[in-house]
Amino acid sequence: MGYDFIAGRKFSVEQYWGLSVVDWRAFLGVLETVSGGRVLDVGCYRCKMKEYTDRYGIEYYGVDVVDYGCSIPRFYSCTAGKPGVYICDYMDFWSNVRFSAVFLIESLEHLYDYVIALEKTRALLEDAGILYIQSPHPFMLESVMDETHLHVLNPVTLSRILEKIGYRVYYESTAGTSFTLAAIKK
Repeated sequence: MGYDFIAGRKFSVEQYWGLSVVDWRAFLGVLETVSGGRVLDVGCYRCKMKEYTDRYGIEYYGVDVVDYGCSIPRFYSCTAGKPGVYICDYMDFWSNVRFSAVFLIESLEHLYDYVIALEKTRALLEDAGILYIQSPHPFMLESVMDETHLHVLNPVTLSRILEKIGYRVYYESTAGTSFTLAAIKK
């Protein structure tokens, strides 16, 4: 069970799969910081994050490889021009729009070349934009048991990579079976 701080209720992982945030304080802090801006939700599943972005006046863009039936406009295109969900491989996704924040919640470990994906994300962020990553902790069985996980990510080495490619990591935490990193584009 998790707790939805905005709605003030408990929820099951099955109910909110796709927005299984473990560090709500950090997540809501990023939304507050980018209030009125634009966010990109990579691996958006059923677009559960949109409920939260709407409350902060944030334009929501999502991208996922499968159309899970979000109730917002869906586009079968890899070039984003307006808010909605783009059904496309993230590595093929592009937008002339720049984002205030990009969220990779339980999705970075699924991407074949995650370093290239992080560089791509940097190009999609506006200056001083925020990258928010949540991934299974490497010491948890879940990180290797899921056959769709192509990498076991470590927060220490991931922080080093982020620093090398032009981010400044400003937040790191571990909660439950996952870790969270937040970084600003330098």
